[in-house]
Amino acid sequence: MAKLKHHLKKSNREYSVLTALIVLGLLMFLWNIKPFINGTGCKFKFNSESDNLKSQGACIDGILTSVVHQKKSGRIYTKKYIWGYWGSDIFLYLVSEKWQKPIDISRKIDIDLQDFEYDHINFLSAKIFKSSEGKIYSVYDYPIDLIHEDNINGKFGFIDYEPTFIGVE
Repeated sequence: MAKLKHHLKKSNREYSVLTALIVLGLLMFLWNIKPFINGTGCKFKFNSESDNLKSQGACIDGILTSVVHQKKSGRIYTKKYIWGYWGSDIFLYLVSEKWQKPIDISRKIDIDLQDFEYDHINFLSAKIFKSSEGKIYSVYDYPIDLIHEDNINGKFGFIDYEPTFIGVE
């Protein structure tokens, strides 16, 4: 009988540790996907432009659709992302892409290594900042440095923070 009680105590401790690990793992998982949960509340339209790219699109219910025009090559494509937003951070996970005007490998003008790197990334993250003039900028640092001046109308998520003010003019 004593051995049975000792075995049950040990078994209960093992279950307690296992339960704690499962709860901890679940909390860590939810913490990491909270931007995407929040992002399902997005409802906005945007257009943005950088030196190399011009894009426009919309985000509805956590899906961001963007039509991108690469200025140097003239290539045009549509991409769909799962949108994540928390604080001043945005996260984009590529779901699909469709080329309206694909690369022409016979013409050197169509090949731009920076555009090529940007084309083949499945996960992007950026910071959003607001200038004193009220302009919104998104700053990407991977795979290449990109700064977009964004015109965004609508809300970014269920919890819609104001982008952090910086002194950019």
